[in-house]
Amino acid sequence: MAPATAQPATLSFPQRPPGGSRQLIDPQGRCVAELPRQASAEQVLRAAHGVQDGDWCAVLHDEADPSSSPLHPAWRLALWRASSAAGSAPEWLGPALPARAGSRPAQLRAAVQQQALQALWRQGWRWREAYALDLH
Repeated sequence: MAPATAQPATLSFPQRPPGGSRQLIDPQGRCVAELPRQASAEQVLRAAHGVQDGDWCAVLHDEADPSSSPLHPAWRLALWRASSAAGSAPEWLGPALPARAGSRPAQLRAAVQQQALQALWRQGWRWREAYALDLH
């Protein structure tokens, strides 16, 4: 019978906890919101820009954008705050996205939201893991 050899014990830690949440950190290092790990682009954008009930956020044609043309209008994610004065201009939440006239609205909205989300990351927004310690 061969003698048993002892194997060293190894510890393994998961890369990230299952489920859980992350903190959205602004460019100044402040925690703006804690969101689910699988937060949608819309949830992240709403948190980052402080969209409140009564605010209006939608995809609009930006006629002033130089890349806009009749066949490929430029679209942007626009925000009007409920507290804005009548006749005020929208707050553009991301860069213009030229799209073919007749694009499907859901696909256009998703693409414009992704553009706006990428703009956040370029501005210095980031994620920080939100770990909850289980002391039981």
